[in-house]
Amino acid sequence: MRLNHALGESQPVYEEFGSILLLVLTAASRYELTFSEIGATSTTSFIRQLLELEANEQSLDDLDEPRRKHLGDWIAALFVADSLSDELTSSCSPHDFYKLVPTLLHQSLEACAVGKLSIETLKSGFDCKSASFTRFASSQQ
Repeated sequence: MRLNHALGESQPVYEEFGSILLLVLTAASRYELTFSEIGATSTTSFIRQLLELEANEQSLDDLDEPRRKHLGDWIAALFVADSLSDELTSSCSPHDFYKLVPTLLHQSLEACAVGKLSIETLKSGFDCKSASFTRFASSQQ
């Protein structure tokens, strides 16, 4: 899915989506809301699927090819490139991104643990390049 925007910039969509998602996840957790209480009765509901993942990472073998590519692109953008490109954020929907966050976090920490990624690079990658990512990640702890 490619996001199309009049101004051609998709990063604000991630920030706005992340803020709304954080609000929904916080309310669902704080008030122990059921799927039906938050309007996520369909098994295809994004919120339902995200809550069912319970912030658990997925095995790389369980990811289909497009998700595996998105994961690799996000890792490269966070830890190799100087910034997030509009091409990256427009080619990966916020829905797909937020489902990948636990796996992205796990893979990044694993790379740091085995010495393939320095702690400085890890910190820098998760710094302000993606505020919506860090907001979501901190809400899952």
